[in-house]
Amino acid sequence: MSCENCDKCYEASAPECPSSLILNCELIPTTDYFVMLTDKFGEQYTQAVTSDAEGKVSFKTSQLPAGMLNRHAGNFKIEVRKLNTDCTPETLKLCCDGAAQNFQCVLLSFFQSTLGSLPTEIGCYCDDYPETSTTFSPSENEQTAFTIAAVADTDLIEVFLNGELSDQFTWEGTMLTYNGTTPLATTDIIKIVKN
Repeated sequence: MSCENCDKCYEASAPECPSSLILNCELIPTTDYFVMLTDKFGEQYTQAVTSDAEGKVSFKTSQLPAGMLNRHAGNFKIEVRKLNTDCTPETLKLCCDGAAQNFQCVLLSFFQSTLGSLPTEIGCYCDDYPETSTTFSPSENEQTAFTIAAVADTDLIEVFLNGELSDQFTWEGTMLTYNGTTPLATTDIIKIVKN
């Protein structure tokens, strides 16, 4: 995602027809809010929610018209407000290119999916980025070399493979290379932790 408009809306895309939309936006934990979803025609759908212990809020899509959140529906604007009558939305803290940014809303579009109706998380905490830690599995095309964004000082980073500290990786700039004798599988879990 580009940070060009980080002072405005966070742009996100998700699989169509989700069962719920979960905003990872670091609101005040266990606090009542209103989530407002506005479609491209200006129709607004409001739902009272309570943030969880991590400050996430969940919007249940079962209260929307069936099939509304699909790939042909255009963009949806999501805002969170303290009161239903508030004019100013709450600030949503989300990661943008590896750094915490404040947004007034989320601009959400949908893409085709065969996964069925599943919960969809929007945004992530900056703790999930390599400044602190990140966890991933190799893809079919990416078995030995991985480009890791936002790595500043690789001397301070430890790499774990399947839960154990590993010395089978080397860094060259932001490129992490696996040098082990056993090939990596897509089920392997690589975790990068900054000390």
